[in-house]
Parts: sequence; C-alpha cells; structure tokens
Amino acid sequence: MKENDFKRICKIIDSEECVAFLGAGACTAFTNHEGKIIRGLPTGWDLAKKITEKCWSLNGRKIIKKCPTIDGKECEIILDKDYDLMTAAEHYIYECSGKRKELEELITNEIDIPCGPRPIHTALAQLNSIKFIITTNYDTLMETALDTYLRRKTLHIHRRSSSRQANLVYKHNMNEKEVVLHKMHGTISEPDTFIITKSDYVSYIASLYKEDSGMPGLLRREVLPQYNLLFLGYGLEDWDFQVIWKGVLSNRDTNNQELVSYALVKPTTEENRNYVQAEYWRNQHVNVIEKDLTDFAEQLAAHYNLEIPELNIKKQEAGGGS
Repeated sequence: MKENDFKRICKIIDSEECVAFLGAGACTAFTNHEGKIIRGLPTGWDLAKKITEKCWSLNGRKIIKKCPTIDGKECEIILDKDYDLMTAAEHYIYECSGKRKELEELITNEIDIPCGPRPIHTALAQLNSIKFIITTNYDTLMETALDTYLRRKTLHIHRRSSSRQANLVYKHNMNEKEVVLHKMHGTISEPDTFIITKSDYVSYIASLYKEDSGMPGLLRREVLPQYNLLFLGYGLEDWDFQVIWKGVLSNRDTNNQELVSYALVKPTTEENRNYVQAEYWRNQHVNVIEKDLTDFAEQLAAHYNLEIPELNIKKQEAGGGS
C-alpha cells in the first residue's frame, strides 16, 4: 500500500464518517509474531466443499451440472472449485436433503470452533471514531473484540423471517465508545437467520427497501449514502461484495467527490491478477488496494498507538516507553 493511500484511509477513519464492511477474508488464518500460523475460520469455498461432500455422502454421487457445448449438445461437468457457497447450499436444500435445519447445523459446526479475533478485529475495536461496522460474516469475532475493548455496541441482526426486523433503536449523538454492528446475513447464535442460498439472496435484495422488514432505515437513508466505505476481507468477484454494491448501495451518490470507498483485497500474483474486475470497481469509484489485513492492522496499530496482543504489539506509554 502506498503511503498516500494509507493516509487517505486514516483521514476517512478520523472523520467519524467511515463504515467498515467485514467479509470472510477478515476471519482467515494469520501468522503471529513468532512465525506461527494461527488457524482461522473456514472460507466460503471451504464451506461449499463441506456441503458438497455431505451431498456426495447422502446421494452416493458427485454433484454434476449439465452445460451446453458449442454444437448445442449437453455435457456434464463435476462442480468442484467453481461450486460457490450459495449454489452448494441451494443444491443441498432443494435437491439433496430437503432440510434447511440440517444445512444450518452443518455450517454452525464448521464455524463454531475455537478461534479468537484476528488482528484486524482487534484494531477496529479500538478505533472509537468508527461508529458503524457492517459484516456479512456469521461468526462473533467482531463482537468479542468490541466487548474486550469495552465498546458499547448496538447489535442488529438481519432476521429473514421477521416482519419487524428493520427496527434499530439508535441515538444520533453517539458517545466515544458507542458503535453500531449490523450483521447483514445473520449470525451463528441464531442459525435460522443465515442468508446462505440463492433464494435467500434474492429475497434479501427484494425486501431490502421495505420499511419494516428490510435494512434499517438509519443505515439505508442516513449512513450508507453519506459515509465513506472501507471494505475489508472481500474479493472483487465475491458475490457478497457485488450484492452490497449493486443492491445495498445502489442509491449512493457516486458523483459526490467527497465520498471515498476503499477495498483492501488479498495480494495476488501478476498471473492471477484480474485487471478487468479491478478496472470495473475503479469505475464504480472503489479504490482497490492489494493489502494483507494483518499487515494493515499493524499499520493501524503504529499510527494510532493500538495494542494487538495477537501480534505481541503493545501500546506505547506517554513519553515513548514500552
């Protein structure tokens, strides 16, 4: 990351008008100060793989899909690495098991493992100027970090089946420690809230702007159209990222030059870099930066004098002491 980009990100954080979006990449493994790899939570691909393996064990065959060939005929392909999470979930419920509760239990068991907050959670929890955090993750790592640093959080969970779920009690003059945490796609503590299948995503977008059952009006009308956005842990091709931008943020004024959006994405090789996707998001006024989130957390710690126990980083005492 260029120094100027980091300074600009710090500027929008300091403005107290910055919404942090957390994706699955914020919860993956990281290397600590001793060089040890600390395991993380499964990625969307990991969960999709588990779901497909479960399907194979139930129906005794691999999941296949019929695809048209150039000459108009059909061929069958095995769905493996291209079988994304929501497609796998859809298949499990509607073609394999027929039982949504089983899918929810499977996902819960994969996520509900011993795992502490990542350095990025720890850093964000200490940045009192960030008043709104939105996540598509089911886990509770962000909640744990906020509790550790005594942030007074207002937790709002999107509940698929609730006709009054858009209700969010909130006061405009938030004190230093207050923060709103919105979980767009449900939470592990309430598995029936998971937004997981294609049908779930379609329903979510369809109800997004409904006054009572959609996204809370505070976020839709006041925060998201007027705040700077910081995406952490999303890939440019992630379905979650595209749903957020094209659905949730469709009314955002992209001509407002004062509003800035940054997406920190996992560094990749020249061979695997997707220039087309990067250019597309730049045209949407999203500044795409390749940056490891653990490294970014370290930069934030140095700039704001934060502690990151996971990396053995301590706050510096006044006068430069350790």
